[in-house]
Amino acid sequence: MGSRNGKSMKLSDFEKDAVVGDGAFGHVYRVVENATGKVYALKSMIRSPDHSDEVWEKLKREVELQRKASSSPFVTTYRYTFEENEKVYIVLDYIGGGDLFYQVKSANGGLPLDAVRFYTAEVMVALEHLHSLGIVFRDLKLENVLIAEDGHVKLSDFGLAKQLLLRASEQRSRRRSRTRARDDAAAGGDSGSLRSTSTFCGTKYYMAPEMVNNRRYAMSVDFWSLGVLVYSMLTGHYPFMSPDRTELFNMIRHDEVLYPETLPDDAVDFVDALMEKDTALRLSSFDDIRAHPFLRSIDWDAAAARELTPPAVPGDIAVDIYKELTGQAPSPSSSRRKKRRHKSRSRKSDTTAAAATGAAGVDSNVSGKVEPKPHKTRKRKKKRSSRPSPREASPSGDEQPPPVCAAQRNVDNI
Repeated sequence: MGSRNGKSMKLSDFEKDAVVGDGAFGHVYRVVENATGKVYALKSMIRSPDHSDEVWEKLKREVELQRKASSSPFVTTYRYTFEENEKVYIVLDYIGGGDLFYQVKSANGGLPLDAVRFYTAEVMVALEHLHSLGIVFRDLKLENVLIAEDGHVKLSDFGLAKQLLLRASEQRSRRRSRTRARDDAAAGGDSGSLRSTSTFCGTKYYMAPEMVNNRRYAMSVDFWSLGVLVYSMLTGHYPFMSPDRTELFNMIRHDEVLYPETLPDDAVDFVDALMEKDTALRLSSFDDIRAHPFLRSIDWDAAAARELTPPAVPGDIAVDIYKELTGQAPSPSSSRRKKRRHKSRSRKSDTTAAAATGAAGVDSNVSGKVEPKPHKTRKRKKKRSSRPSPREASPSGDEQPPPVCAAQRNVDNI
């Protein structure tokens, strides 16, 4: 795993350039390979006796799935793994443009519609690639959608991804119809796979109802998370938020998503279809997603070829973002970064909260300040639960969790 042209890689083959993130076991570095001058991201894990064999097996699975998925230009490319001085080092392509978390946070109230469509399209292409390989991602969120220096998307962090078996017909066609998805779900199957899984994992604000209900699931959870991701980009906050996990999970199980009045009907319908609580009715066909009116303007051949025009070209700003999040003095390039931010908005949102999640896992926090208004022009399929959320009980936001701090934010894979 750790060789170039038959030569084993070692730490001295790289020169550390800057810290760009904090992983679970230490810093993530931007490094330069001495032999080629190429820039990579390097993260490490200490091989401690305290770590069980299960930890290392999990790491091996993560590396293997990352390597398997790296054939897509929309997935962060795995390069090497090597061991030295009781540490395991993982070398990935360096992605310097930040992530969707930072894009949404900087927008202060939601991204322009065209930007949301662009990022949704490229994330969908990445997700379709994973599903075609039988991989359920299980941790699709703003922080795990990295932005390359040229503005295109790179999906990152396969720590919670899992390999599922495909049907023989899936292996041939790598696609399925929405009708078949409904039949599978109605029959107790899940998303075109021979087996499902039941592990409770992910980031709590993105968890699907079937996961919080401790039911078996497969690809369906990724489509729900895609809906949460799109909603967060549109509004600047999550569809369901509560500082209490039990309350949050009850919202996910029972409550209806509310939307700002400013959102167009096709955007509302798109998110509603992805966040359908019944997996048999959820929008879970990539063909149907491509055909949805919200994405009618997307040239899908151009999207797959990375030929769509990005809404922003950030350049290499990962070091500045890390310094900003950790309270360090920004470098001189930070002034240039401000000029690269979106200068125009295709719409204005009446929400001002920035979407923010914490570290990977189910106990991350989120900040949000304004309750979105119900979308009045669209007939709802279900009534909202009569149980008020903490933010409905306190419109001022006093009962909301505090803003996320830099230490809680997941920057492990920048």
